[in-house]
Amino acid sequence: MLINHPNYNGQILTESSPVILCLHGFMGGQDDWKPVIDLLPDSQKLNILYLSLPLSFPKEVTDIEGYSRWLWQQLPDFKQPVFLLAYSLGARIGMHWLRDNPGLICGALFEGGHPGLPGDKARLDSDLVWQQRFSQQDLKLTLEQWYQQSVFNGREKDTAEQIYQRHKADPSALGNLLLTLSVANQQDMTSSLGGHPITYLTGEHDKKYTELAKQLVQQHANIVHHVISGAGHNCHSDQACSVSRILSNFLTDFIHD
Repeated sequence: MLINHPNYNGQILTESSPVILCLHGFMGGQDDWKPVIDLLPDSQKLNILYLSLPLSFPKEVTDIEGYSRWLWQQLPDFKQPVFLLAYSLGARIGMHWLRDNPGLICGALFEGGHPGLPGDKARLDSDLVWQQRFSQQDLKLTLEQWYQQSVFNGREKDTAEQIYQRHKADPSALGNLLLTLSVANQQDMTSSLGGHPITYLTGEHDKKYTELAKQLVQQHANIVHHVISGAGHNCHSDQACSVSRILSNFLTDFIHD
């Protein structure tokens, strides 16, 4: 069955394999994971849904907890297990879904997702500054400033024009999403990451999240950490082949020919 919904598209062809839910990061797009999925064997991509993270959401949604719950309610009723493939903001949402749907979700590959910084005033102040930039200044300038952040290591600037074309009509909506879903307004999800098989990816040039992943591995034996050579924060964009190989090997635990 082919699926075409305003917030997701893809296909579900069998009930005997998990559905892979692909979640992009902040300012990403529905097809961001497609180059990785396209490299998988046919038997591993029978059930795929590519999600969009809506910029518009009910006024009752005031944080990532509410947003994650609201977005999950937009998804179809799954008749088979769900596997999460999620990057950055998408990974943070995926952590909430993993906690809230333990009987349905069978595993996850998270890339560069933070478990939370509850009450971190410095981070909240920083997100407020970014929200004002997205709302008040030229989007091209804001994107140039965004990719100067150390976490990106200057490796994602080539995506700025694509992002500009996608969001130039309403950049203030980006700022609103960023502030509403701030990691400083997110409870610490670390304790919720135990139990399910999780692969966590970080790029070799992303020192911050590589150190964070090492801490998570020390706390949870179920988390396997891979450092992707030649990648920054966005591993699946920088090194799609490497990420696809790791994903395929991981999926053999859930999808059998």
